[in-house]
Amino acid sequence: MEPRYDSCTYRARREFLGVEFDIKLFDVDASGIAVVALQQTSGSDASLSPPLKFARVFSSSELRVAGICKTLEGFVALVDALELVEDAYFTAQDAVESQSAEISELAAFQLSAALPGIARPPPIVSQAAAMAYFTRAPVGSEGSSESSNPLLLDVVAKGLTELCRAKPAGTVDAVTWLGNWFLNNNPTHPSVQV
Repeated sequence: MEPRYDSCTYRARREFLGVEFDIKLFDVDASGIAVVALQQTSGSDASLSPPLKFARVFSSSELRVAGICKTLEGFVALVDALELVEDAYFTAQDAVESQSAEISELAAFQLSAALPGIARPPPIVSQAAAMAYFTRAPVGSEGSSESSNPLLLDVVAKGLTELCRAKPAGTVDAVTWLGNWFLNNNPTHPSVQV
């Protein structure tokens, strides 16, 4: 365990998805409580890959709405409510299917708490998450049927194919041409030509 995590306010052990974690809570004065969850590794597991680490700061306003005080009882309640939630855009299946061998399926999860007033964590930002999103993101509004909307990746691929056919001279001309092509061929705003 890294020495910088030794001065925590409260410490506990929790299991998430069959993996044991050392949970450390840090009182961050008026900002709230910072939580760090470090995967526990045995001697044989330690050499395979670095332990997983999840971190999250729960703001004072979130804790107030959730009824969590900075007391022993509040720390216990917060640790009991901790959970790993799957990212909205980057799923465990995406992590498994990613090209990178060092990505665990747990990389698609983030630390949260099952308490009222605790906001969902922001989306994961990584190359693997972006690629997973683009491979299944539909073009158009969320209210429309998915079968009628092409995937964003398909529209981008078609636009790039048309760009290669047009072969505009220069970078600026190519970017301008592609931008105009996307505007003219936007599947959510079809145009009727007479």
